[in-house]
Amino acid sequence: MGFSILAVAALAASALAIDIPAAPTWPSGRCTDKSLTIPSWILSEYEVSGGVTTFKIDNRAADSTGIYAIAECKGEGVCGGSSGTTQMTINYSKGPDGPIISISHLWVCGDEGDKVFFTASGSTTITQCAGSDCVSPIPYLIHGTLSLPVPVTPAQPSPPPGYDAESCASVGDKQWTVTEVSYQNYTKGQCLQWYWEDRICLDNDAAANFVTRGVHLNLNVTNNAIDHEVTCSFTPEYDNYAPSYPLRCTGGEFNEITLDITLSGAVPNLDIQVEEVWYCLEDPSTNVNPTAIAATGSTSLQLTCASSPAVPH
Repeated sequence: MGFSILAVAALAASALAIDIPAAPTWPSGRCTDKSLTIPSWILSEYEVSGGVTTFKIDNRAADSTGIYAIAECKGEGVCGGSSGTTQMTINYSKGPDGPIISISHLWVCGDEGDKVFFTASGSTTITQCAGSDCVSPIPYLIHGTLSLPVPVTPAQPSPPPGYDAESCASVGDKQWTVTEVSYQNYTKGQCLQWYWEDRICLDNDAAANFVTRGVHLNLNVTNNAIDHEVTCSFTPEYDNYAPSYPLRCTGGEFNEITLDITLSGAVPNLDIQVEEVWYCLEDPSTNVNPTAIAATGSTSLQLTCASSPAVPH
């Protein structure tokens, strides 16, 4: 049986290796599904000129050629605009962090056969255009709360950890730190009492601490650019005695941090390769599109191990 603790190992990043999960997309149409799942609007083309504020509102439940309006606000209160605002009530007010645009909207979906009426409301703060003459360099997402056909506030996905860290997009030396490495390998010769021979060892207070034959692995990997730690672990079961590499530690879906590790060599001289995908929002004052970063790096663990043969009772 081998056991070791590695204090710190810093890994340098190199070229892309791990696959980047594809962004999910809605098929064309599906107005009803999208209205129930993502009731929301995109506010774009925000501009203030001569004290008059104009912007475009797109309902995300519709296709790109669907429901939109051009709004015009001449001060605080209800805004006017194009014919698309007929079923919208748009309100402009001043807030501590910038102008606040509130919207209440009634729309109809007929993609499921019968017409379904939806009513939702929401608001957003304009953070990048607070003057009397300015243009916002970014669009804004307005999350909605439905009141028709059922009152519901859909849960919004949380951004991945560290996406707004100043160092998020930094890739290079000392990219990751590996700590608390535990590598234990239980083999046939290290157990006197087996439950299901060669599978579960009953030595050493088996009722509370029985172990399965094979490799028991546990370690922590910290991405120093986003200060995010992932625990990688493997516990053998049945006929699966050792991890298959690359070992997925976390993630795999879009908007999730995804991290794989690969161990190679023979104990105590193991090498570790880390592959990770994470997301960064660079220059948020002028950009709303996150960057997916994929990197890989490797180092030598050089563990200190001890072998413990079975001792007769």
